[in-house]
Amino acid sequence: MENEKTIAVNETIFLGSAKTLFDGNLIKGSICINDILEHFKNYGTETETGKQFLPIEVCKRKSPDDFGNTHFIKLNTWKKS
Repeated sequence: MENEKTIAVNETIFLGSAKTLFDGNLIKGSICINDILEHFKNYGTETETGKQFLPIEVCKRKSPDDFGNTHFIKLNTWKKS
């Protein structure tokens, strides 16, 4: 049976999507705030000053989707042991 860490590392949690604009000079997208709040307790961190961070990755799609999105935004689920 796989442990929780192995499952979490292999899991892809999508947070949003993005498009390349202006000849590749800009990547514009959006992230679902509800998804961020849902996953913050498991993957987020908070600094001593109270700032909160959620690790993300912006990944290029193999080909644009039906809406012209060229990238997707996913949660980085890697955790230190």
